[in-house]
Amino acid sequence: MAHNLVYFIREKVLRMVERGSCRWKKAFYQLLQAGLWEREVAENSIFPLQDEEWVSVCKESERQTVQGLLYRGIQHLPVSLAPPRECILRLMAQAAALEATYQRLTEVTEQIRSLLREANVEPMLIKGQSVAKYYAYPALRVNGDIDWYMPEEMHFGELPAFLREKGFTPLIVADGSICFNYEDVDVELHSQLVDIFRPKSQRLLHNLIAEESAESPLLTLLLIATHILKHVCSVGLGWRQCCDMARAYHTLRDTYDTDKLRIFYKALGLSRWADLLHDLLVNYLDMPTEDLPFPLGKQDKEAHRLAANIERWGNFGQHTAEWEKSKLHTVKQIMARLSFSMRYAPVETTYRIRQLICGQKINEKQYE
Repeated sequence: MAHNLVYFIREKVLRMVERGSCRWKKAFYQLLQAGLWEREVAENSIFPLQDEEWVSVCKESERQTVQGLLYRGIQHLPVSLAPPRECILRLMAQAAALEATYQRLTEVTEQIRSLLREANVEPMLIKGQSVAKYYAYPALRVNGDIDWYMPEEMHFGELPAFLREKGFTPLIVADGSICFNYEDVDVELHSQLVDIFRPKSQRLLHNLIAEESAESPLLTLLLIATHILKHVCSVGLGWRQCCDMARAYHTLRDTYDTDKLRIFYKALGLSRWADLLHDLLVNYLDMPTEDLPFPLGKQDKEAHRLAANIERWGNFGQHTAEWEKSKLHTVKQIMARLSFSMRYAPVETTYRIRQLICGQKINEKQYE
């Protein structure tokens, strides 16, 4: 009975979202796709937009942190359909700022690499700065912190003491990562390459790293897919993270064993999640089906519900009321999305909650 009520409410919300779809939102997706794939806008009939509609498009690009892709998408519009001058100038300023930030982060990345080498650590750049290379214009991807991977055998446990000696203030967060600030740039050091916590799955990944090397395309795709799942099941995510997955699939096509990737999705208990993610990428970001590692699975309305949530969440869920009001936002959101998590990654969800509880104890201990 309760399950039927939840389903009924979800369907009502979905229909309301669909009815509320307006021209500026359709234009946003058209421009996002054009910028993502560097191609002409598919449906010019949506344009021209009114000035206030352009304002909404630009605001949504900022909420989703895809300003660079919107800027590139507008380059593929006929001049007669271009946005007003104020909008163009704002996007040009944002693009210039993104390029400057990218250049600075590139320089800081090398400085951090040199710092970690002093601790006899050879780190591997992952996530943001690493994923940017899959885009046609890497400097136009919005970047935040700098993430590194290093396995336990590379003295990961000794790094906090080393960083304190160098004048930094490292913190161990809930997932066991080490965080510190380097010249106003947040840095995260991870001993785990892929966001998977079940011991059996970790052993499978350890063997895969030994076979493929940590920088293999197959592991890169697993890293991005599980990172997106982690945020869907916790604080939320925006379209930028989905664009990362789409560009990675596109760029790495024909460079890895697709059958092996499918086997690993299944072995890790993530086959249903992979099907849902692929559905989302194809139907909302217009990723070519040829870029998929295997054919689309059975499609349902879950992709539409997830897309509606992404629109609501914005970048990493930072545009929700819960983010602003609750200091326990992550825990509350994990519990709120427990039914989704248990459907698409049941075993991982159990171990993730256990890991978060252990991580909280670590955080409490370091402040004693």
